[in-house]
Amino acid sequence: MMLSLGDFYDLKKTMQKFSENNLTLKKYLGLDEERITYLSPIDYYKPLCIEGLSAWDKVKLFTNSGMKQADIGSVHEVMELIQSDITV
Repeated sequence: MMLSLGDFYDLKKTMQKFSENNLTLKKYLGLDEERITYLSPIDYYKPLCIEGLSAWDKVKLFTNSGMKQADIGSVHEVMELIQSDITV
């Protein structure tokens, strides 16, 4: 199952609670733990989902609340919280 990073970026605080409650994103979404998840910043249903900036450590990411500037560290933190099987 493909997951779009932008769809989960605004849920960072919620996903931080997962580990405290022995929960994973797969369990939260009701997916079988055997299902392979693929995380990507690309979302084929949104015309512009990620855009590079002139700063080497920032991107513009289309989230559920609109386009946001995000630093790479914050993006990486959310990617780790999602715990996907494959990350691009």
